[in-house]
Amino acid sequence: WLSSVYGYNYYLDQFHLADRLLLWLLWGVVLWHPAGLGPLVWWALVMQGQFQYPLGSYSLTDIRPLYEQLLLLQIYLAAHAILAWLPAKLPWLARWQPVLPPIWALALCLQAANYLVPGWGKLRMGWLSHDGLADFWLAAYSYGWMASLGDERALALAAWLTRFNLPLLLLTLLVELGVILILWRRRLTLALLLAMAGLHVAILAFSGIFFWKWITLDLLLFYIIRRQDAGETRQLYARPVVGAAFLLLLSSGFLFRPTPLYWYDTPLTQRFNLELVTTTGEVMPLDRNFMRPFQIVFSKEGMHILNTEPFLVGTYGAVSELAVQEALLAARSPADVRAIGAELGQIVVSEVGRRQYDAFMRTYFSNYNHERRFAGWIWPNHILVETPAGAYDGSAPVAQVRVRYIQTWYDGQQLHVIGDEIIHVTDIPAAD
Repeated sequence: WLSSVYGYNYYLDQFHLADRLLLWLLWGVVLWHPAGLGPLVWWALVMQGQFQYPLGSYSLTDIRPLYEQLLLLQIYLAAHAILAWLPAKLPWLARWQPVLPPIWALALCLQAANYLVPGWGKLRMGWLSHDGLADFWLAAYSYGWMASLGDERALALAAWLTRFNLPLLLLTLLVELGVILILWRRRLTLALLLAMAGLHVAILAFSGIFFWKWITLDLLLFYIIRRQDAGETRQLYARPVVGAAFLLLLSSGFLFRPTPLYWYDTPLTQRFNLELVTTTGEVMPLDRNFMRPFQIVFSKEGMHILNTEPFLVGTYGAVSELAVQEALLAARSPADVRAIGAELGQIVVSEVGRRQYDAFMRTYFSNYNHERRFAGWIWPNHILVETPAGAYDGSAPVAQVRVRYIQTWYDGQQLHVIGDEIIHVTDIPAAD
């Protein structure tokens, strides 16, 4: 569904109707026989691969668990068929009688690993004693999440988060690390699945990052386990299964390699906003979600290739180096922040990257100006922000795209815009 109803690709100037129909055909094959699961996932990934080209920065983090569960199901069914077939060909195997664990035990472990590995990463990096959720919230606010609250209420919420920072961090780690016991007892399984979904609801509330696909999977597993009969429950929570699941989760970082969702939050954001100049001379901000189907790319900070200044932080002010976070927390003025950037920042400006970006924008908006196409069926975006006031609505052709580089710093009391400048301009060719 997600890979077949996205908006028209203005860069490639293609609707890919045949590709979309093939995806739905493969879904029909799956309904007929589960052997179609592998081809379905493969083709869906091929379809989504176009969003990585040519700018990069596209991420499958939000949808990866769904693909993994589908592949797990196909592998499990194939293994089940092979184990049923082998004894007929190799009679001596009948005495061995290998038995697969319940499919839902593996599904629970696979999903739990997406929480356990980030939790363990947070524990190892000292996240509990260093992170501040107020910085995370204010970074999201600076990006446009709940922007209509205004600075006064946003800062009041930041003060509340600072007051309850440690309990909230502890609760997060309790959920993420607690999943190692997800198969210990049925009631604990159900409680943890609800807690996992609830954690993402809290993340949505304070950041606008909406892991709705993860929430859907958590609640689906909750429904399945909740509906199991007594016999299925006994099989799922048999001691050998529980022990094997515990060992599997202990090694899940190596076996499953989940996305490492752990970092340090900082009081600094360095973000890029796009604004358009129309053929009528109007200057309008561009909604981050306008660039369908590339909206996830433009919701992240992949445009440092255009920036000649050193940068310190990633999307939402995240860093992986403790030294950078500590230096920014110790800053007392905008001058301090700039000095830290000069000392610890990176410059990744690329002439090749600039040319690719310009070519992308010229092609995308030239095709957009020529003819408006299917915008895509609406589903929740992974990163949510409010549409800025006066945002471009397609009322006039685009003549120019500007990249505005904005830096916002929180000194513990107030938010300060310490940088706001246009760093790149792309002219869009006039229509013939």
